Amino acid sequence: MEFVFQFAITNAIKMEVSFVRQSLTLLNMKATIRDVAKAAGVSPSTVSRVLTKSAYVAEEKQEKVLEAIEKLNFQPNVVARSLRLKTSRIIGLLIPDITNPFFPEIAKGIEDAAHKNGYNIMLCNTENDVKKEMNYVELLKGRQADGLIIAKAGEELDHLKDTIRSGIPISFIDRPVNLDEADQIVSNNHLGMKIAVEKLYATGHRKIGLVAGPKHLRVADERFQGFRAGMLAQNLAINEKWIFHEVFSVSGGRSAGLKLLEMPAHPTAMICSSDVLAIGFIDSLFEAGFSVPEYMSVIGFDDINFTKYLKPKLTTIRQAKYEMGAKALELLLKRIKSKEESPEKIVLDVALEDRETVAKPRKK
Repeated sequence: MEFVFQFAITNAIKMEVSFVRQSLTLLNMKATIRDVAKAAGVSPSTVSRVLTKSAYVAEEKQEKVLEAIEKLNFQPNVVARSLRLKTSRIIGLLIPDITNPFFPEIAKGIEDAAHKNGYNIMLCNTENDVKKEMNYVELLKGRQADGLIIAKAGEELDHLKDTIRSGIPISFIDRPVNLDEADQIVSNNHLGMKIAVEKLYATGHRKIGLVAGPKHLRVADERFQGFRAGMLAQNLAINEKWIFHEVFSVSGGRSAGLKLLEMPAHPTAMICSSDVLAIGFIDSLFEAGFSVPEYMSVIGFDDINFTKYLKPKLTTIRQAKYEMGAKALELLLKRIKSKEESPEKIVLDVALEDRETVAKPRKK
């Protein structure tokens, strides 16, 4: 009886082990492109065309292929496929600050255009750190990215020159760079600041200060030089004490505001080189009991989405953010298809969004 019991136990264990092995084998069996083709009743090349979107496939066949992919839980080997086809359909997007609402609006333009063309976006937040930017570039190279779209973290370019020479095209957005080998799409920063000065001058302001961006960025310098040119054009004196170089952030704007408020004399108007700087600057004034625009008028730069919902609504210089992103993707795809064409630099127009933070200067 004991022998029979042990025999039954042994057999049960063997059956259990066999079942587990079979289950593991089934779990480890990955559906192939041929399995998908068989299930959909099409050729493997048709499945490949659906996956890569490299050629037209009739809608009915597409639906059958997609249904088979879902049913079989087909997971294509992206790296192997990219090596075989010499394309990964991946575009790397490197931005310096994901918390700044300016950049997601650009990213939306890029992502929408990429989706229409059968590409996926891999988003990397460099946090204005050149070392992080370098690491992300190497990561994207390893992922066989077809191209990169970059808003620079700083002015270091050697690692990007090497990337371009390796055959990976780059489009630069928002932040201009001193590099002729790549496409660039930027805004007319110089003109935007001149427009801001002209608006304040026309409203009666003669004492105007500036919250500039960081000194090491060309985009900040272009806006700084535009401010100087605008002041010179109106024969206005520039008070260097009223110029603050801060990082493009709300905290940077607050820092400038707190420094200004410690001074015995204040301007009647302030131009901020980005909307997040303007938001932080206005917050510091409100906190200290000063009103905008009654005590001080403020103009921002960017026209990020929610500035028109602030109280008061922010007067700012509008950039074509979504268009910038879509155009950057268009230029990059053009370069991916033909690396022989000369790189382009496109400068987008800017315009004043006149809202509620500019009024006539205070009397005292």
